[in-house]
Amino acid sequence: TWRRLNAEGKRPVLKFGSAGSDVRRLQRALNSTSFNPRLKVDGVYSDTLAATVKSWQRSVGQAQTGIVLPKSWRRLQR
Repeated sequence: TWRRLNAEGKRPVLKFGSAGSDVRRLQRALNSTSFNPRLKVDGVYSDTLAATVKSWQRSVGQAQTGIVLPKSWRRLQR
């Protein structure tokens, strides 16, 4: 699926202030979930992305930290 393809690869820890290609990959992966937040794919881990990650974490039963850990990447790949 698109979500799995978008989440494939290394699993870096991402949080507010992170930037770059891994953040773009996260944004694309979240956009391809049924959660579908329609994020702008700009590679910036902004307040908006942090809030979206927290909402997504709540929807999949993870702790709502806003920090993307390897566990979150694995969940996105399922």
